[in-house]
Amino acid sequence: LTSPATRDNSLYYAAGSKIIKVGTEAKAISIDAGSGAGQLAQVYKEFLYVLNPNSRDVYRFTEKNNTFVDKKSRLTDDKILGAIDFDIDEKGAMFIAQSNGLTRFFNSKEDLNFKLSPLDPTLRINKVIVTATNIYILDLNNNRLVIFEKGGVFIKQFSLLKGNLQDFVVDETTKSAYILA
Repeated sequence: LTSPATRDNSLYYAAGSKIIKVGTEAKAISIDAGSGAGQLAQVYKEFLYVLNPNSRDVYRFTEKNNTFVDKKSRLTDDKILGAIDFDIDEKGAMFIAQSNGLTRFFNSKEDLNFKLSPLDPTLRINKVIVTATNIYILDLNNNRLVIFEKGGVFIKQFSLLKGNLQDFVVDETTKSAYILA
């Protein structure tokens, strides 16, 4: 389970070249997202997006009759090569994370004005979650959770206990973050 996504009370996650949908029952749904795909998936509106770092593409699929069809390349860019995570905000902007930075794309174009505030020690991105107002980054190398405004301005960071940190979720309504270790 490397990058789950949710929609309509179902959980979607990638397993090789299949997307597993877990709702009232688990179903394996085959997709064709190319070699190396299937590690990162997100749901935005009625579409499933799958990032393929090997082909430098983000593909969009429509779910019909328990399968994903109508594969369309939504974004192709060299910044996707080696991507380790991505998220899509409520306006459809894609945030592509590499270990050394975060790139914002909107309407398939890179936002050249977007930059994260520099930090010391240097930020190493492992996981990213983008909400309506903030960007949350899990930095396992430096054992911290870092919060930025949506425009990239640093807000604060939290030190985490060293351990087997793996993932996190954010609940902005309760101002809580839950760390999976």
